[in-house]
Amino acid sequence: MIKPVRLADEARDELLAEGAKYGMGFTRAVRAAFRLIARFPEAWTAYPKRRGVRRYVMKRYPFVIVYRELAKETVCSP
Repeated sequence: MIKPVRLADEARDELLAEGAKYGMGFTRAVRAAFRLIARFPEAWTAYPKRRGVRRYVMKRYPFVIVYRELAKETVCSP
């Protein structure tokens, strides 16, 4: 089951700031990452010492998407 990805308010603010700095390529890469996270939430590394939290490391940008899969959605936070 593909769950929607929701951004915590802090994550939205941070992504907007980074998007302004890196441009549309960054925005497209983030959207692609969210699609992958929604489809395969268990595919990426568990975050050390934070139960249930995982991280997606972006390849072209110095940015990590931290997320937690919940019952009905996946929440991304900074």
